[in-house]
Amino acid sequence: MKYSIISILVLLLFTTAIQAQNLDETEEGLVINYLRDASPGAEDVTWMRVEGTDRIRISFVDDDVKEYALVNTEGVEFETGSLIDEDDIPGPTDAAFHDSKYSEWDVLGIYISETPRQGEMYRFDVSNSKGELVTLYFNELGESITVKHNVNPAK
Repeated sequence: MKYSIISILVLLLFTTAIQAQNLDETEEGLVINYLRDASPGAEDVTWMRVEGTDRIRISFVDDDVKEYALVNTEGVEFETGSLIDEDDIPGPTDAAFHDSKYSEWDVLGIYISETPRQGEMYRFDVSNSKGELVTLYFNELGESITVKHNVNPAK
């Protein structure tokens, strides 16, 4: 009886370790591992695979700020961002957006974003009445960095 209880405990520990290892190989495990390191206090976590890529968009709230991270299936971070108010946009960036052909579109969100290649920039997710989605990136001087069509907004 004593050996069977010990055997059961060892089996339970072994099974739990195997399940944890399998979890780490899934998107859910990747999200859990990323947030454990980057934002341990994250709440309201959602994630989705970015269609046609190996990237996963993770959306969450940390310290009452809506944030997102774009990581690949290896957990390598490509882009991060935090939702900001329109009042927090530098003047030249705000002017550049309002001078763009997308200024009349609905603004879904404005983020201060960062990538390893581009550094810090301002991201505008916009949509029109036809349901088209566009993401615009500007630097703090108002220079357009890139425009991405038909992408999923940061949510």
